[in-house]
Amino acid sequence: MTNNILIIIGFLVVLIIVLIIVFTKTLNSSDKTDTYDVPQFDFPEIPKQPVDFDIPILTNHASIRMKERLGVVGQQQTQLMNNAFKYGRTADRASGDLRTKLETAEMSYNEETVAKFYKDSIFIFTAEDNILKTVYPFDNKYLN
Repeated sequence: MTNNILIIIGFLVVLIIVLIIVFTKTLNSSDKTDTYDVPQFDFPEIPKQPVDFDIPILTNHASIRMKERLGVVGQQQTQLMNNAFKYGRTADRASGDLRTKLETAEMSYNEETVAKFYKDSIFIFTAEDNILKTVYPFDNKYLN
């Protein structure tokens, strides 16, 4: 009988030790002092720039042709393209050889284009996206 009492007392001691260990682990895990949580940052959303279809786009091909055919380089290419786009004469505002040349230039592309005459040169823009496709000089000695 004394053996049974010793076994029960030993079992109770082990049970008390296990409960103490479990209880202390529970306290430590709720404290979270041994772990580090990386703070979450809400990065500001960068606003998207609205697409402005009133500003033409200069392609590499058109830039090369401006340099080659008109001798215009650098920032002057963008300024010339913008002025041609804003102030250039279209076929419906031209007459004679210029009108014929502008209409022919517009029809020579597979997509819908707009040819504009500005400063003795013809600028070919896409009708939908206002992309400058190419530019070439026009001999204006026959203009009215």
